[in-house]
Amino acid sequence: MFSVGDRVSFKHQISPTKQENCFGTVRFVGKTEFAPDEWLGVVLEEKVGKNDGSVKGKSYFQCEPGYGIFIKPHTAQKVSPVPSEAPGAEAPSPSAAPVPEADQEEEKAALRKKLAEASEERDVKTILEVFRPALSLGVDPKELECAFRTVRSEAQMSFMTEMESARHVALRLSGALEEIEAKVTKHTQEKVDRLGAALEERVSEMLNARIENIADRVSKAVLSRDGHQEKEPGPGDATAPQAKQIEAPDALVQSVAKLEQDVHKLQAEAGAAKLQELEKKVTRDIKDLQQQLTQLAKDWDAEANQLVTQLERRISRQLSGDTDSEEKEERVPPHKEFLEGKEKPTSYKDALEQVGGEKKLEEFREMSTRLMESYKVAPEMAEVLSGDSKARLAYSVKLNYQKYVNNLDELIERCKKHQKVFFDKVKEIATKTGGKNCKPPLKSKERCEAKATFKYRDASGDVSWHRLTDIVRDTVVYGNLDDMYEGLKLMHEDGDLEIVEFNDRYFHPLDGGYRDLQLTVRISDIVCELQLNVAGMIYIKEGSGHRTFEVARELAAAVADTGTEAVKRAGNILKWGKDHLGKDATKQLQDILSSSEKPLLLKAAQTGNSQLMSIFLEHRANVNVQDKISGQTALHKAMEGGYERAMWLLLEHRAEVDTADANGIVPLMQGFLQLRSQPDSEFIGRTVCILSQVAGMVRLKAAQDNLKKVVHDKLKQNSQLLQYCQDGDEVSVLELLKNYADANSPNDKKERPLHKALSPIGGYQNLTERHLQICRLLVQFNADCNPRDEEGRTPLVLAVRLGSCEAVQILLQQNATAQTVQVEDVQYLLRRTEDSEIAQVQAAALKQLHAAGCDFTTPTARDELPTFFAARCNNTAALEVLLEAKCDPDRPNANRDLAITAAARDGQTEAVRWLLEQCRVDLKDAQRALHAARAQPDHEELISLLEKKWTRRELPSLSSNLDKFGGRGGDEKDAEKIGFQRPLTAKLKEKEGRSIGRRYYELELLTTFDWIQAGWASGSFQGDKDLGKHREAWCWEGMVGGFMEKIRAGKAEQVRAQPWEPGDILGLALDYTEGKMQLSHQGNWYTEADYMMEFEPNGRDLYPAITTKACLFRLRLGTKEWSFKPPSEDYKPWADGVGEWNVKDEEWGSHKISRPIRRTSSDSGSLVSSVGISLYDSDDEEM
Repeated sequence: MFSVGDRVSFKHQISPTKQENCFGTVRFVGKTEFAPDEWLGVVLEEKVGKNDGSVKGKSYFQCEPGYGIFIKPHTAQKVSPVPSEAPGAEAPSPSAAPVPEADQEEEKAALRKKLAEASEERDVKTILEVFRPALSLGVDPKELECAFRTVRSEAQMSFMTEMESARHVALRLSGALEEIEAKVTKHTQEKVDRLGAALEERVSEMLNARIENIADRVSKAVLSRDGHQEKEPGPGDATAPQAKQIEAPDALVQSVAKLEQDVHKLQAEAGAAKLQELEKKVTRDIKDLQQQLTQLAKDWDAEANQLVTQLERRISRQLSGDTDSEEKEERVPPHKEFLEGKEKPTSYKDALEQVGGEKKLEEFREMSTRLMESYKVAPEMAEVLSGDSKARLAYSVKLNYQKYVNNLDELIERCKKHQKVFFDKVKEIATKTGGKNCKPPLKSKERCEAKATFKYRDASGDVSWHRLTDIVRDTVVYGNLDDMYEGLKLMHEDGDLEIVEFNDRYFHPLDGGYRDLQLTVRISDIVCELQLNVAGMIYIKEGSGHRTFEVARELAAAVADTGTEAVKRAGNILKWGKDHLGKDATKQLQDILSSSEKPLLLKAAQTGNSQLMSIFLEHRANVNVQDKISGQTALHKAMEGGYERAMWLLLEHRAEVDTADANGIVPLMQGFLQLRSQPDSEFIGRTVCILSQVAGMVRLKAAQDNLKKVVHDKLKQNSQLLQYCQDGDEVSVLELLKNYADANSPNDKKERPLHKALSPIGGYQNLTERHLQICRLLVQFNADCNPRDEEGRTPLVLAVRLGSCEAVQILLQQNATAQTVQVEDVQYLLRRTEDSEIAQVQAAALKQLHAAGCDFTTPTARDELPTFFAARCNNTAALEVLLEAKCDPDRPNANRDLAITAAARDGQTEAVRWLLEQCRVDLKDAQRALHAARAQPDHEELISLLEKKWTRRELPSLSSNLDKFGGRGGDEKDAEKIGFQRPLTAKLKEKEGRSIGRRYYELELLTTFDWIQAGWASGSFQGDKDLGKHREAWCWEGMVGGFMEKIRAGKAEQVRAQPWEPGDILGLALDYTEGKMQLSHQGNWYTEADYMMEFEPNGRDLYPAITTKACLFRLRLGTKEWSFKPPSEDYKPWADGVGEWNVKDEEWGSHKISRPIRRTSSDSGSLVSSVGISLYDSDDEEM
């Protein structure tokens, strides 16, 4: 149970993708008007709230704007203001005395001093130890800001140092690569030079050899010819040889010349062919060298990653205090051992193909499916998991928890203690199945804190350290799939190793193609993570191929951040990618940013982060990229959110305005659809305006003309909408309407959402502002205001019957038909209230109904006009509206009451005052109203008001017409004497008695009374007692206050008969035959026993008789003077032809006057008969 002043913590959604644990002080506990159930009003310690303690104009507590918030009690947890004890300290007992305030102040001062010294010395460890206790003791967060900046600065410096070290390693690697490239280039050039020289030498040798061969042939030919001529000389030989010797040199010269030409030609042809062949060979050699260089660069990248990994391990060992010499030894990664001397894969797909590909993988599908099924979360458990848990984005699905620990140090110590058992078991299974385990060091404390703080906070804000399962982890590397799945099988069958979670990512690869077998196992009191994989997959993961995947993943995570953090993070990632993705880094980054699978530009546009969008566009993201599923572009997303800056940025980068999504909706139409659900949004209106100006008037008009059809095509019938409307679930209703649930969806009773919104369970008392807001939403989404349900009721009728003036106004503003509202319905609209503003609202609703055509002049079944409803509610403003609407306030109802009598009966003083001033109230109605007022307790003001009116306006009329009521005139003194004498009884004389047949007479009550008895008396009645106390009398008695009794022979019985009032006409029927007496009120004969009496006639004559105190009355004895009918037609009057009989005023004061009173008929004025009335002055004062 919470109380004001408690300090609490709770999980707060500070952004659509980010939750933080917030702290605050309770300032309000109780129910609110904006929502049911109990709420806590909390003043937050940081400005991440929603209000200043007020909601919808109602203030529940006060605080600065942005520091107030309302939360449900079950989401909060009390936080003690006393700092937590150091780990291992004994917890205080429940009865321990609270820390004195002075001690707390001293401790605060000590903590402040310690923080200041630690900040000055930049001692991060001390700051972290002191920070949380100081905060829990209530030290102002602003005082801690300096220490926080110191921690942040030191963390940044540490990170920069590590990055600088990594940068130096990268520079050394880059220099080594350049040196290798220079050596390779020099070696290639030398080889080309050697090949050229050798080619030139060979060609020269070939040419020289051929020339020498030709020369030898020529020489031999010449010498052969000379020898032949010497052997065969002839006549004239002396001259003939001389001639041939002259010709021979010319031919030889020509032959040699020709041969030289041939030689040069052959030399050219041979040289060109050889050179071409040499060039091809050199090109091949250079290409081979380039491939070797590329592979060498990859190897260098892997070496660099290994160096970074080793550096991380060394840092982790130093931080964890692990000085084991074995861990310090540099090992060749197992995956490199498997790949040594083999061809290295170039992609994840290639790595899978090297071990058999998809075809080989299919051999293990049955085994994988069986294990996945056995280790998956139970269906019953899946039903209660949150969406985030099911998606496995940041939360575990199963309870793969460590044993409970109080802090991270305790968990790390436990992991150190039991890690050897885990590594020995993994190595044992790896050795049996041909694999090698990597045995990495424990996860560093800093990385554990970062992960757990982000992922594993509970509702109290504390970190659930037991959810860290990867402090101890290992990877087993295999050379093929057979060995890997054999290792999985042995782990499944091993009795010491319990698999608590298994995920086969070979059959469910990650984006980018990476695969592995992922397990969470429990062994020796710790939970560890284990991966099984083939060497090629790990090789690609640690090479540049995996970097592209990591960049894409990190960018997706960066987009999930908000504001400048997202911009800064994305900028760093893109810069890193540009430096590490190789020569085609720009193209790879462009492909990542322009992917339709996960369009990052759309994600940034969805949050309106224009700075982030600008960075993406600078890196050549496709401005018109469409989501693969929805088909939307960034322009659609900017329009949905009303993000003007994002919209203008996209338009400046020439985003296409006519690109339609999967549903055929272009961005401009998307804007109009958003305005449909948010018509008052200035931001969406502005973005629509901007896009309209760029798109042009033709597109604008086309979108406007097509909007109605588009909306109609998207609407869907939704039965759930009706239930949400009745429940007042405004959020769900709005969500459904935005998703195109039809605002006119009917149910089987022809009820529409508007009907259900105006039919809250429990009626008017459960009608909330949320129901009214739902009505506004429904009409905003084009709900019909005039449909009828199967009972013929429209929403306006329900609003009137519900008594909600606000709902009536909402519907009338939408031209709801008022003619469907009946006068009977108006009584629910006029509710009693002491608040004049509410009364004015009711009057305004009446005025609107009348203006819309509602007829107020048709009476109800009780013959009442709405003036009766307004009078009973004391609403004079509504009476004025009804008077303007021609609603007659002087019209009586079925009981012959006027509105003033109804107001007096309910004690409504202001309504009576208004009616006395605005209406014509005669004597009888004034007396009736006065009687009704006297029947109510504590209404002296009302009684006084009516008595003053009686004295001022009605008394002269009464005095001047006393003949009509039985007197001869008189003055005010006579009237007072008449009204306030002791009880008197009037009885017909003995000769008017009856002893047979059925008789009927009426009694009209003319004035107020204390009490009155009406009935019959026998001849033995002599007036010594009133009727109610005489053994020979039967009567009904009415008393002021509405008490009624039935009296037989002096025995009274209280009954629930209709109370009597001035102006009422009572009917009294006597049946001698059956021995029954009956009473009617205002002509209504009731069958209840309260209105009937039985008697024994015994031949006695009975006479009408009345006993009263402070009342004037009139007997109606003749048929013509009856106002109503007797129970049946066979009832006879007591005296035919007798008119109205009245009692003389002067005779009321006489004692036992028995002489007959001769009166004339009030109608004819002639003497009719001499019916006698005996008057008795009762001696009995106990009435």
